Amino acid sequence: MTIFTDIAMKSKKVGNVKNFIFSVLLTILTVNCSHMNIQVTSNPPEAEVILHTKSGSQKIGKTPLTIPDSQLSNLNDGFTVEVSKEGYFQQKVLVEKRSINSSAELTVKLNPHPKFDFKKSDPEVLATIEEIARQVSSIQAFLLKRDYNQAEVLAKSLLNQYPNLAVGWSLLGNNYYLQGRFAEATSQYQRALEIEPNNQETRDILSKMNRAPSSEKER
Repeated sequence: MTIFTDIAMKSKKVGNVKNFIFSVLLTILTVNCSHMNIQVTSNPPEAEVILHTKSGSQKIGKTPLTIPDSQLSNLNDGFTVEVSKEGYFQQKVLVEKRSINSSAELTVKLNPHPKFDFKKSDPEVLATIEEIARQVSSIQAFLLKRDYNQAEVLAKSLLNQYPNLAVGWSLLGNNYYLQGRFAEATSQYQRALEIEPNNQETRDILSKMNRAPSSEKER
């Protein structure tokens, strides 16, 4: 499942900058596996792939590539695959591992940065951008650690500051989804879509969740 959003700022000083600010792709990829390979491709190609785990980060190479089982088999918990390329918004995938043999394909579309001169930007706007980026990164880190309580506290704190921040609602939805709280997750994704109605990725997530068995929807 994929959440992609441009951060909508609360401050009116942001003006035309708000569509640039930064973008977050937080994909939750559930892989049923004890042994697995993950094939990573991107559009455009030649994007840097970094594997983030609890023990640290490791550069894997550039797309297209395959992350082999030898690099994943010892990871008992989830991990994050980051895909980035100069001139494009960075995107991340949170991978949840399950219990049977499998392989997975991960295709990432990188969205280009609009042209924007940070040197001419309002210092207050830049400070706000940095603070939001810090909070989003912290939430993602706690999701990776499966510390869902702390991730929820931070996501709600972020939303208290920036209630029109679509990525905040998406992250809160991800937090509930990873706990199997699908009804609550759906509510958060719907709120994100209200803020960004043209976000096709969020629409796809909600469509997928609506097709899930009713027993899952009610959790």
